[in-house]
Amino acid sequence: MSQGSSRLHRRDAVACGLRQLAVAAMLLVGPACRRKRPLGKAEGSVTFQGKPVEAGAVIFSNDDLGVAYVGHLGAGGFFRFEVADGYGLPPATYKVGVGPPQPKPTLEVELARTTNVSTDFPNIPAKYFDPNSSGISVEVREGDNLPYRIEVP
Repeated sequence: MSQGSSRLHRRDAVACGLRQLAVAAMLLVGPACRRKRPLGKAEGSVTFQGKPVEAGAVIFSNDDLGVAYVGHLGAGGFFRFEVADGYGLPPATYKVGVGPPQPKPTLEVELARTTNVSTDFPNIPAKYFDPNSSGISVEVREGDNLPYRIEVP
């Protein structure tokens, strides 16, 4: 083996070793760099004229963050948000919307769409469906928060 090819072989071996070291460092450090975002507990109940809204959805929306989270309403009007990092939402001020359950496709609903018959649900006025028109907002702070009591007037 000539001196030139020996240098080339050593340089390739060093480069290979450095690549292996870089990959090992990324595998060890990578998971530590991905920190979970802080969350604030976000759960509570929705009522309309003092009565629980037990079917439908509550929407928490923040235009600055470019997000909208949807929680399903259950018994007692209860909702709880969960994201990939756990229970809760990122701390922020959210506009709130409350919508009725989506109707299952039926002939009656299809006819209403084609004949301009109202499909409003009697338990929630339409202005509250959209977080931008409801006039309701909540502040989610990091950590524990008291349950949110969302009253649709």
